[in-house]
Amino acid sequence: MTDDSRLPSRSTYRDHHKYLHDWTRYRLPDAFGCRVDSPTDDQEEIVCRLIDYFHRIKQEAKERGLQKGEDMWKTLTEGHATFEAMLENRDVTAGSAMLLNVCNTALVAGFENTIHSQLPAHVRFLSLNAVDKYLALGEALGSVPVQCPEQGNFGYAMLHLDEIHEQIQSRLPFDITPPKAGGGSFGLRTRHGVLTERNIQAIHAACLAYHLMAESKAKVVCEIGGGIGALTYYLARAGMDEVSLYDLPSVSVVQGYYLLKSLGTDMVWLHGEPVRSAKVRVLPYWILDEAPESYFSLMINQDSLPEIDRKAALHYIKLILEKGNQYFLSVNQEAGSENLSGHQSVVFDLVEEAGGLRRFRRSRNWTREGYVEEVYLIEGR
Repeated sequence: MTDDSRLPSRSTYRDHHKYLHDWTRYRLPDAFGCRVDSPTDDQEEIVCRLIDYFHRIKQEAKERGLQKGEDMWKTLTEGHATFEAMLENRDVTAGSAMLLNVCNTALVAGFENTIHSQLPAHVRFLSLNAVDKYLALGEALGSVPVQCPEQGNFGYAMLHLDEIHEQIQSRLPFDITPPKAGGGSFGLRTRHGVLTERNIQAIHAACLAYHLMAESKAKVVCEIGGGIGALTYYLARAGMDEVSLYDLPSVSVVQGYYLLKSLGTDMVWLHGEPVRSAKVRVLPYWILDEAPESYFSLMINQDSLPEIDRKAALHYIKLILEKGNQYFLSVNQEAGSENLSGHQSVVFDLVEEAGGLRRFRRSRNWTREGYVEEVYLIEGR
């Protein structure tokens, strides 16, 4: 008989299998910490723009009779009530303080890594996870060789992280300097700032987008559901002509802050502001229905479509068909877990039901175990 008392708990077992490499012999260096976001001269301007944005989209949602869906994101955004109250009351000081330390709040639940517990085991897991994904990015770019369990050395005792950083940057056609915003997020300290696990995943996805758009005359990108805003940030860094990010209202405000602070106030346009050209556009999800047909060269969804209500997810696939003209890039899991609205969807099932998309690439994601990246050609409805 198996002695169950000697087996790791289910959560510990799952955490162990999130690693992509063998870290049994690895000695963690003192190379980790939390990002610090400090007030800048334009801090008040940024927060005031976000408060105005929140009031505009709240009024729009009310006029359209929109309500939160019955899926996991309804549960996650219930923790945004305090923040929404600050925005409602136009409390610039309190709203600014929360945004400066955003990754120590409920506003980033499911979006970014932060230290909720100082337990050594928890800190070690987050640290190893960051190194694990960082090394995987280097492997994906061909700047670090992949170990083989059949031959040669296996497992890692030490790594020269600064060298890996330089090798990664040398293989990428865009700057991977970490965002300025995201105070409290935990990750790997570099000479240019703290690089988090989610930043690393965003860099990889932005690299995929860069190569997909290499021959496109117009690099116009739509991201559906953007987490804290890291992928949109790196898409802008990767030279996309225009990136539009659509999401839930309170999440959209956080994304607006992340991008305004990290890219600069002139680089970002918030829905409802006076019309002007800007590399990055932040909008509530319902405005995607009103985008011009065949407008976007690339439609992207990372880590969200399976977890929203199936009817809403299928609607997004149909919007991808209507609003896109070249590619749809999906980076998602296929676990089919249960949520408030039933079982999670699988992207290829949604695509098959909708029709009009032809998959020409499918592979495991380099930087996240259990995630799949797929590229579809948009062929029409």
